[in-house]
Amino acid sequence: FRRRLQPLTPAERVELCEHVYCWEGKVVEILDDGKYWNHAKQKDGQNTGNHPDEAAGDGDGVSSYALRDIAAGEELTDDYSTYAALPWFEQICSEAGAESCTSVGHRF
Repeated sequence: FRRRLQPLTPAERVELCEHVYCWEGKVVEILDDGKYWNHAKQKDGQNTGNHPDEAAGDGDGVSSYALRDIAAGEELTDDYSTYAALPWFEQICSEAGAESCTSVGHRF
């Protein structure tokens, strides 16, 4: 990940660090519309998440599903505090002056 950051400007480094997430011990760069999700600041404010029957084996473990009807123009939100923190990635974010999605989630 450090190599990915090297050619970027400081602002681009922050942007990249703040738009990835940790999944199964890896950092995953968000390349699609997932960049437009934000953290739900209240536990009951989340309107997207894993498949409701994920524990029973339904869903793919990665895709987000609407947890309720979402109005046109409503912000898409998830609970970032449920994402695993990777200490080495948190260190890189700190060095870049960025805040990871996971650390944002744990502030609320």
